[in-house]
Amino acid sequence: MSDEKRALMAAILRTLADHVEKGGDLVGDLDALVKAAKGDVLPGDPCPVAIPTRTIDAVQRRGLALNLVRDRGRLTSGELARAAYCSDETARLTLGDLTRRGVLVRRGLKRAAHYLPGDRFPRAE
Repeated sequence: MSDEKRALMAAILRTLADHVEKGGDLVGDLDALVKAAKGDVLPGDPCPVAIPTRTIDAVQRRGLALNLVRDRGRLTSGELARAAYCSDETARLTLGDLTRRGVLVRRGLKRAAHYLPGDRFPRAE
């Protein structure tokens, strides 16, 4: 099973578990539960996946990148591409923009490149 399918199944199962804990019925609510799982990014998952109900714009993609770095401590362009449901090139350009602004710092070369919080990274208070 691919990492993306595994992550999607985890998102659906998490949504189902939350629904059952709140006393929900699975028989009539399955369609609503699947819709609730769409767009779910799994912060602790090594291969996040998102199925957005609409296109994620540049501002949302940058915010998602910052949240993922905050949750994990580091991020790769491939991880952002899967989480933001965008191309690898778009993810790379987004991370490059955040690096030029000093929000992130790039470490490593080529396929080993990853991004860490930079001097201008917004810290949680």
